[in-house]
Amino acid sequence: EEPKEMAYGQGSLLLSVIRDLLDSFDEDERESQRDKLRLDKENAHEELDKLVHSHQSKLQDTLDTYTRVDARITASQQKIQELKGKISSCKTLLKCRQEDLKSLWLENVKYKEVLKLFDVINKVRTVPDEVKQFKERKHYLHASESLVNAIKLVTGKLANIEALKELRVELMSIREGLYQHLMEELREHLYVKPKPKPKKKLEEKKDSSPAVQPKRVTLTRHTRTLSRTLQMEQETTQQVALPRARFPIKNETVVEDITLLEPDANSPYFMDILVESLQNLGHTEHAVNDIQQQMEREFLLIIEKLSYQVIKSAEHHGWHQHKAKLLVTLLELIFDKFRAVVDAHALVLASFQRVKRCYVLTTCELYSEADIWTVIQQVLQQVLSEYLAMGKASETGIGPSMSDVGDLASFFTRKKWPTGRSKPSYFRFEGSEHAVSSMLRDDQARGSEDVDGKSEDKEEEFDRHPDIPLVCPPSTFNVTKTFAIICEFATEIESAMRLASQEECPLRRFIVSFTANKFIDDINRNFQEKLDSATNAENIFKLIDAKQLKAFGLQKHIFACAVTIWTIEDHLRKLVSDLPSYANSFLEFMIKFLKEFHQSMSIMYKNLVTTQTGSHLQLPTLSVATASAKFIQEEKNRQLLKSLPSWRLITSLERTGKPSSGSLPNEEKDLFCEESTHFLKTFAGDHVKESRLVTNHTDLQRVALLHESMEWLCQMIVNIIMDLTKNGIDGSNKDFESPELTNERDKKALDLLQELSKVSAECRNLTESSILVLHVEVRVHCFCHLERAISSSSLSNGLNVNDLDVGVDRLKRDLKGLEETLNFLTEPKFKYVFEGVGHLLATIFIRSAEMFHQINQTGIKKMCRYISTLQQELATKTQMRETDMDRSKQYFGLLHLNIQEVLKLIQEQGRVFTLEEYTTVIRLIVGNIHKKEQLLASYIKQLQEMFADDAV
Repeated sequence: EEPKEMAYGQGSLLLSVIRDLLDSFDEDERESQRDKLRLDKENAHEELDKLVHSHQSKLQDTLDTYTRVDARITASQQKIQELKGKISSCKTLLKCRQEDLKSLWLENVKYKEVLKLFDVINKVRTVPDEVKQFKERKHYLHASESLVNAIKLVTGKLANIEALKELRVELMSIREGLYQHLMEELREHLYVKPKPKPKKKLEEKKDSSPAVQPKRVTLTRHTRTLSRTLQMEQETTQQVALPRARFPIKNETVVEDITLLEPDANSPYFMDILVESLQNLGHTEHAVNDIQQQMEREFLLIIEKLSYQVIKSAEHHGWHQHKAKLLVTLLELIFDKFRAVVDAHALVLASFQRVKRCYVLTTCELYSEADIWTVIQQVLQQVLSEYLAMGKASETGIGPSMSDVGDLASFFTRKKWPTGRSKPSYFRFEGSEHAVSSMLRDDQARGSEDVDGKSEDKEEEFDRHPDIPLVCPPSTFNVTKTFAIICEFATEIESAMRLASQEECPLRRFIVSFTANKFIDDINRNFQEKLDSATNAENIFKLIDAKQLKAFGLQKHIFACAVTIWTIEDHLRKLVSDLPSYANSFLEFMIKFLKEFHQSMSIMYKNLVTTQTGSHLQLPTLSVATASAKFIQEEKNRQLLKSLPSWRLITSLERTGKPSSGSLPNEEKDLFCEESTHFLKTFAGDHVKESRLVTNHTDLQRVALLHESMEWLCQMIVNIIMDLTKNGIDGSNKDFESPELTNERDKKALDLLQELSKVSAECRNLTESSILVLHVEVRVHCFCHLERAISSSSLSNGLNVNDLDVGVDRLKRDLKGLEETLNFLTEPKFKYVFEGVGHLLATIFIRSAEMFHQINQTGIKKMCRYISTLQQELATKTQMRETDMDRSKQYFGLLHLNIQEVLKLIQEQGRVFTLEEYTTVIRLIVGNIHKKEQLLASYIKQLQEMFADDAV
């Protein structure tokens, strides 16, 4: 269309020029038109020259190209002509020798195939070295693929080549060896390489948990998803400090990166490679079976290794005295390690599931995470049975019940290997490294690195049963330190196994059944035997030795049985804290044993303060309470004795450790006067016989020891009750129980504490009775021995003044013996026993004057001699002057005066004695001189008037 338009334009231009020439009027106009055309022509030529010049190189190239193409076409035509001639010639020749050419062609094809087979054989012969190189670099996926491909060739395409028989056997052996090596590597990453998670991460996970938590809280969650695998791979990458990427998966098939220098540094990636390699070898199902069969043994080997490490660390740091703490440390390490192993198993299970799904392995039965926890519980029960001194679990009736988690009999049954295949040793333990807690990291750094040397005899190592050492002696008491952490781990297991809210795992049932049955019974039996041994007739009066005296910080000896019962009670108190779930049982034991001890001590007390009657006659022997024991049985008498200042001093020291502020002298004097008067009313004229006294000072000493022992025990029991009340009882176990059960047990615990307080109060009552008996017994001795002296009618005879009455002399010796017997009492108690005896003796001597009808100067002097003798004896005990005895001597000194001198003395000094006492003095003076009743009556009337005037 463009040339047509150009032609049409040129024609129009020509017609336009012709029209202009026709329309011109003269020559000039036509000349101008011609000049214009000429100018346009020149311009067009110039323009054309420019265009030709600018496109000359392109035109030359086009011409050259055309020349070459033309030459090639010409040469090709010639070759075609020649080929056509050759083909015609060959056609003619083929028709002549067709059979010979066919045989030659077939031979050529055969030789080519032989050459290809030689190439394949050469490659197969290099496979062992290639596999070895891949194994050294731990590129097992490439090694397995190369080996499997070679085996397919030698058993398939090259199966009929007899010369390859040895190579075929070698490849089969290499496949078995590679399988063993892969299982060994898998074992390392399942049981050796997994590291316990840092405690900080666990605490952060706890802190980030929601406020309202379910009954059971899992401390570490074990997932089998790919995201968890990626998370662990990232953690491993951070630990190794090398940039590692997640292993590439293409259509769920693992792709191995042979550029990695340390492929096993990334454990999740490496375990996926191992599982894929096992599938390449066709041993996935065998591998799963082997893992299942060796799972229990591997967990036992972990415990063995950790036990040796704990023992080694204890020897290094000198922790032999903390045996129970070593067991707790061991269990914590075991639990941490088991959590890490379960995490590793979760990764391997995810890999096996992927392989089963990709390769459609319908006959391969995989184990689950619940199966792993079941084996862990079996292993822990075996180990705990040793530490808890249980023997065989079946004998105790609290063995594991596998029916709760499914029938795993077939799961743990060892599979039979195919005929002709020997059982390989896939697992070795020597030199493996197990992660432990921070306290053992230094020991690991010094000497617990993996040992490269392996045992040559793998079969023997495979059959070796773990020899687990014990970090502490077996004892049922080991449950006290381990119960809490075992229950916590059981809670984690129950959450991981997704049991129902009211369903318990076998480990929890095991430890709970052991504690509730065997341990509680052993506690009851052992403590009962100790208490019975301490309170039998042979041992009940034994005292603690110097070592115990120093150990308990005591200043004086007490009965050893008191220390025994306190040891029992304190041990039970610790059990309440260690095993809060069974606190009420232990409180019941505390009450039971304390009641039995109180009963034994009460029997001892009664035997010490009773006398046997009728033994010298042919009559039944009767036990009669002594005068002092009978006296304090009355509540009014006890209250009177407790009102004395020295008693307040005792109670003040016992409660606060500080003496009381004391009483005023007048108040103290009035109290002693009230006590003496009460004793006179009770015992004066009662003729207290020596048979009603505790004459054996050893018995009195035992009563004093009973008081000291029971007082110390009561204080220790009060401390135990205060500790239990302050710290609570069941608070540490409320997270695992319903509020109703917790409230019911708390209420019962409070009731038991109140009952324990009541038993303690009964023991304190026995303590008070013991010291009160000693207080009264000294005073009853005074009445018994002075009865002959004050009732004697021979005071007016001419005996030597210095001669002591038998009763006074016996009282003196008795007081001295009592001092020696009771000198181990503390000063306030010793003071309570002897303080006031001087006032009582003075009162007895003064009141004894009423019994005299007459008395001479010798008798007066003898009475003063008696008083002075006893005063001196008492002063050595009370470390005081005993001024009350001076008062009695002053009273008998009045008998040396006449009546007028007595009355004058009363007027000058005031009333020192009572009206009755002055009346007795006047009666004796009048009786000595006049013996007239009228005169006596006048003096008594005068005396009464003097008292009446003073009263006004």
